[in-house]
Amino acid sequence: MECFKGGVPHTDAGMRAGGDRVFSPIQSGNFIKHDHRFQDGKNTFLALRAHLAERYLTLDEHVEPGAGFAFLEKNLALWTIKQGARMNDPLQLLDWDPIELPNLLQAFCQRVYLIHTGIISERVVEKRLLWFNAGMEKSDFPCFIEKFPEYQKTTSIDELRAAEYSRLDRDQHVYLDYTGGGMYAESQVRQHQQMLLDGVFGNPHSTNPTSRAATRNIDEARKAVLRFFNADSEEYVVIFTSNASAALKLVGEAYPFGDGCRYLLTFDNHNSVNGIRQYAAARGAQVKYVPVLPPRMRVDEEVLSQYLASAISGCHNLFAYPAQSNFSSVQHPLEWIEKAHACGWDVLLDAAAFAPTNRLDLSRWKADFIPISFYKMFGYPTGVGALIARRAVLAKLIRPWFAGGTITVASVTGGKHYLADAPAAFEDGTLDYLNIPAVTLGLAHLDSVGLELVHERVRCLTGWLLNCLKEMKHSNGKPLVKIYGPVSTRQRGGAISLNLFNRHGAVIDHRWIEEQANTRNISLRTGCFCNPGAGELALHITSEELTSCFSRPDHEQRLTYDEFRLCINTKASGAVRVSVGLVSNFEDVQKCLDFFSTFLE
Repeated sequence: MECFKGGVPHTDAGMRAGGDRVFSPIQSGNFIKHDHRFQDGKNTFLALRAHLAERYLTLDEHVEPGAGFAFLEKNLALWTIKQGARMNDPLQLLDWDPIELPNLLQAFCQRVYLIHTGIISERVVEKRLLWFNAGMEKSDFPCFIEKFPEYQKTTSIDELRAAEYSRLDRDQHVYLDYTGGGMYAESQVRQHQQMLLDGVFGNPHSTNPTSRAATRNIDEARKAVLRFFNADSEEYVVIFTSNASAALKLVGEAYPFGDGCRYLLTFDNHNSVNGIRQYAAARGAQVKYVPVLPPRMRVDEEVLSQYLASAISGCHNLFAYPAQSNFSSVQHPLEWIEKAHACGWDVLLDAAAFAPTNRLDLSRWKADFIPISFYKMFGYPTGVGALIARRAVLAKLIRPWFAGGTITVASVTGGKHYLADAPAAFEDGTLDYLNIPAVTLGLAHLDSVGLELVHERVRCLTGWLLNCLKEMKHSNGKPLVKIYGPVSTRQRGGAISLNLFNRHGAVIDHRWIEEQANTRNISLRTGCFCNPGAGELALHITSEELTSCFSRPDHEQRLTYDEFRLCINTKASGAVRVSVGLVSNFEDVQKCLDFFSTFLE
């Protein structure tokens, strides 16, 4: 892809060459201002460049005054052309934002300095140069649009960002952790606040007026969830929980696992899905994992078919997989639901990472248990999730305890209790009745934006990121980035998990990368993202290493993260995840690329 040029270190990181010596283009010497040709005010082009040079362009004091003028002239002319200014009208440069222009020229100065001093060849610079400023991002934008023209259909999201998410740009946030948590609109908060200010709401476990008001809000939220996922209320029920993990725990503790039955799950499940194996094993069920295959982190369909064929007749068998992996962003086929049903499995479809940017139609894809995290979808409120469950399969669940709100009758003297009908039987204690109405508002907001529009924008931005990351190489030709998961937009979401490597092929600690990102106000995520199976396979952490580590006497009860890294010979034990979402834009991803390019050598 010709539009992307790679990167050299930004001035605040310095430019390293010749061992440990650090060269800086921003030092006291200014050879340009000493050249007499810059004093000729008759030539508009030279006069303009002299003015700009006097203000912004300084090169290393070790360079002899005037020595690089010809070279500078040539390259500044080329730079001018690249910005869309014609040689016969250089004053077009003055149309650039006065804040952006110094940054542009500083980046150009770096390029001239590196080439002129022989630190690096012009060929390599051309290959590696990425401009660290908003202005050059403008010149990359046409390339982006040429490759992803559909992005232009999503401009209403830019208007939405300016109106409802202005805090991002006002405070210069580069938010790239949408898989970790979504962004809320200002109107969501205002509408919810107004509802609370206007209404009087009480504990819904009663029939008094304030209780009925709260109950109506909760009922409306249930209907809104079913509408959003196109689920028939005769077939599905919505159970509110504190988050998606609580929804999964509910399934695990109540699913009727038995001796010889099966719990089957893919390697790339979230830990809250992995955790269900504890309930399964405790009740005698067999736990089996379907592997995913690095580096693209997909499942071999033939192998999956073999596993699905192993369902035990007359048993309750549960198959769990993510619609979208929160590690690799692989989107597994929803067709697996029907395939598993045909083989005798109930299906748990983890939709927490999928639902924020993809339409899940439960009238078509009839999974049995679907955990949802609302804050991942639209940011607000936190502390509210849901389990969407098919009534027929929900009836199989056997609750191991009862609580306030879950029963019709309970007796201490008689030692008996009777569970209420779903969903009340599964909603322990008092629901978060003041925050649940915000779910209705959030879903309405997402519908007003258009989930299909969000999906298209995320696809375009993800595609650009993938293309650019693949081209980022060190001066010796070795790649800077290794991507764990699909390298195209086919059947994948908007999260990219990766690691950065130095010019010798050694991994750069993901924790340090996050520290550096923090200094630039870039929010990304590092680690294994509560997805150890995918992480172990992607990072080539072997079963032998893990067995050796976990069998050590001093690790029997306790194991810290640093101790674990020592166990695996300090191999990479985590990754960097960049994820775009609801109101991400081109500038966000360009700033991320700029940041990554500072690690090029």
